[in-house]
Amino acid sequence: MKALERIKLIDEIASKMQSTLTFRDIDALFITYGIPTDHVPSYNSKAVYVKEVLPKIDNNIIFQIADELKIDYSSLTGKALYIDSSPSFWKSGHFKLFIKILNQQWNGK
Repeated sequence: MKALERIKLIDEIASKMQSTLTFRDIDALFITYGIPTDHVPSYNSKAVYVKEVLPKIDNNIIFQIADELKIDYSSLTGKALYIDSSPSFWKSGHFKLFIKILNQQWNGK
């Protein structure tokens, strides 16, 4: 990823985290990826915090975080976009069962 693409992606991640997560949530996510959480931002802003921490982090982790936040970065990098194609009515980790009734009329009895 080129330098400006990286900056734009980090900016999009920061904006998404600013609007959807708390500082604690951001730290919890960072801990999950092994990102140090001891940084004190230069300004009391979640977006600033993210923008000051992520530039020190490997591109692969930045892509994983973008995927988790469902950020479309394909236009920035040409890399595949994470698409959750599962219908919203399926619950993750649950068994899916399909039943087809042939040549019978269902009358509810």
